[in-house]
Amino acid sequence: MGKLQWSVDSNACLGKTIGSYIGVCGTSAEQQQWHGISGVGEWRGPAVSVIVPASFEMSRTLLASICINVALIAVLILSWSRRVGDADRPLLPAVVSMEDTAEKPALSIAGDTSESVVGTAELRDGKYEFGRWTIRDAPTIVAWLKQMGAEPRVIYDVLQSFSNRDAGALRAGFLAERSGARWNSMNVRLTREESDAVDERRRQNTELIRTAMGDDWVDFEAEMASGLTSRFGELPPDKLARLHETMNGYAEINRTAAKSLGPHNFRSKQSEIEAEMIADLREFLSPEELADFIAFNSLEAQNLQRRLSGASIDDHEYRKIFEALAVHRQATDASPVGSAGRISSAAMQSEMAVVRSAADPETAVVFAKNQNEDLGTIVGVFQSAGLPASEILQRYDAYIEFHMRMEGMDPASRAGQGAALGPAQYEEIHRTLTRGLSETDLRGFERTRFGAFLRRRLSGG
Repeated sequence: MGKLQWSVDSNACLGKTIGSYIGVCGTSAEQQQWHGISGVGEWRGPAVSVIVPASFEMSRTLLASICINVALIAVLILSWSRRVGDADRPLLPAVVSMEDTAEKPALSIAGDTSESVVGTAELRDGKYEFGRWTIRDAPTIVAWLKQMGAEPRVIYDVLQSFSNRDAGALRAGFLAERSGARWNSMNVRLTREESDAVDERRRQNTELIRTAMGDDWVDFEAEMASGLTSRFGELPPDKLARLHETMNGYAEINRTAAKSLGPHNFRSKQSEIEAEMIADLREFLSPEELADFIAFNSLEAQNLQRRLSGASIDDHEYRKIFEALAVHRQATDASPVGSAGRISSAAMQSEMAVVRSAADPETAVVFAKNQNEDLGTIVGVFQSAGLPASEILQRYDAYIEFHMRMEGMDPASRAGQGAALGPAQYEEIHRTLTRGLSETDLRGFERTRFGAFLRRRLSGG
């Protein structure tokens, strides 16, 4: 049995302070006993010495609580020491499937002199220096990701991020050479040759990705093709993959043509490129599949889809409108829906007549709203006023007929010289378009371009 000694000093700050927080803890009730009230006590355990105030009384419950707290602190310290030790270990096991002598694809990258800076020996040692890798390390990155069980889509996304960073660095380098003053930095653009060099880098990086992924590239393309059914319909996987590849090829042709011709001249060239693409698609798509592709993915289809944006129709109803407009265009030799340039009021009226015959009034209102910007604002005012679709279409007719007269055309015959417009006609169209509108909606109408025009005419301006 050891001896436990404690000193009693009521005036000693040290004794009072330390004695408030330090106690003796045993492992059993018998070990937590001492005898005597001062001087020397008997302790059934190892000899220890503590300083306590004279009034300190230690109960078994308090001792047990202190023991538990000490144990928790010990567990926390042990856990922290292990966590600190783990921080020095490699995050992942080394990739051992690659040989030190593995050669990287010998692909010529225009204007690029960089090579892989991370060797497989470093990988084997577990030194993953992710920030030092470049797209030239594609085989190494693929092996590393596959070691972790990454899916082909994840592998592709990671490699594509490296490709984007590589092409972005090339682009930034070109711009830095000609940036000049900081105020003018936003006005600096790539030359055609520099833009071509960036595109070439992207193409070569794609080949690097394709080579590095190997069979996983095939799986990735199959997965990507399966997600294309919402755009291209229910086609067999082989046709989907070929269709996607063809579309990508012609997208590149379009980008090249847009850069070389400029926006204005490119619009006419676009139709020629699309005709060539459809000829290629005809080689492996059936007539029904090709017609479906044209109805949902052609330039004309895209323009119609913009005109119908916001309409509550299904694919069958959309297809009915598309086919009705296609028949109308062939019969009248009219320009495709949404063609570049200003569309005459007569052409707008003709298009609307076809849409109204193939769709419900609500869909026709959506189409009318997207025919031109000012008309869209006016239709928006009518909708805000709560007018029914049938009433909005009647006011649309009045708007179009008035504009046909302004363009010198007789709305009845759609030819010849229309009657001259005077104050009475301006007042009549204003009354027709604003009938029943509240003060708020009337102010909204008069803020439109046509509403402001009528207000000026009616006020003698």
